[in-house]
Amino acid sequence: MQLLDVENLTAYFHTREGVVRAVDGVSFDVAPGETLGIVGESGSGKSVAMLSLLGLIPMPPGRIEAGSARFDGTDLLGCSAAQLRRIRGKRISMIFQDPMTALNPYMTIGAQLLEPPMVHDGVSKDEARRRALAMLEQVGIRDGEAGMRAYPHQFSGGMRQRVMIAMALITNPSLLIADEPTTALDVTVQAQVLDLIKRLQRDLGMAVILITHDLGVIAGTCDRVSVMYAGRILESAGVDDLFAGPCHPYTKALMASLPSTHTRQEDLFTIPGMPPDLLEPIAGCPFAPRCEHVADRCGSEDVRLQEVAGEHASACIRVQDGELPGFRHGAHGTR
Repeated sequence: MQLLDVENLTAYFHTREGVVRAVDGVSFDVAPGETLGIVGESGSGKSVAMLSLLGLIPMPPGRIEAGSARFDGTDLLGCSAAQLRRIRGKRISMIFQDPMTALNPYMTIGAQLLEPPMVHDGVSKDEARRRALAMLEQVGIRDGEAGMRAYPHQFSGGMRQRVMIAMALITNPSLLIADEPTTALDVTVQAQVLDLIKRLQRDLGMAVILITHDLGVIAGTCDRVSVMYAGRILESAGVDDLFAGPCHPYTKALMASLPSTHTRQEDLFTIPGMPPDLLEPIAGCPFAPRCEHVADRCGSEDVRLQEVAGEHASACIRVQDGELPGFRHGAHGTR
């Protein structure tokens, strides 16, 4: 039984310049207690996909064009605004990319922490305060009373991120969406924040969707991973399977660009070219113009994610047909 099952999520932005196909037919699922990583370059649609699930993209210009997202029996994309408000912030919480812009600079930390339990759980202000102090202690802010009186600008980046985690978890959600929770933090604080999320996940038994562009974070944190590019998922697998043998040229190129894969004084690998313009319709594989394994049919044939080895899925038609040496392939499906 999946906690969240997303099918064919499609979200476009209708602008003066044209239609931006930000999320184009994305499907994935998350089981209770599982950690799913979503990785890809900036602009690949990772954050927009998650914001779309929660009804947080601006409408207009944004619009959900198609798809379903069943969360514990409720379709997040088809339910009423009132139903979604009852789920968002209570059953599903989100840690946003930049805590400095996500936190209200005019409100104390305490005022912002008290709001979720008072609104979603209907508890008294005293009970909400007790929960807030306990949660601040859980996330490593020792002087909770002083922290409650402080404003966001009085905290460091790492401390603000801890406050964001406390706000997200104070209602004991079933699913936490963490949108690049370690961006702009130094390596030591990154490790502390990720360890904190893992510990709280274990204590609360919640599922986590971790959005990142860092494959190292994926390797050390997640159970499964979906690789996004140009608004689509190009590969999906268990973390161990993905790193043991990527089944899409884009994933292989991402791994080749990791500094740890190079010897001292060796030039770092970069993926040639640029991501496609999402204002233009994409025929075939969106990675084809940058792919060293491209064939004529890659730019025109319809390409869909399908299993190529066990539960390892790829959206590369040449991998699906077993044409590329060095890429695993298995049973053929219907494209």
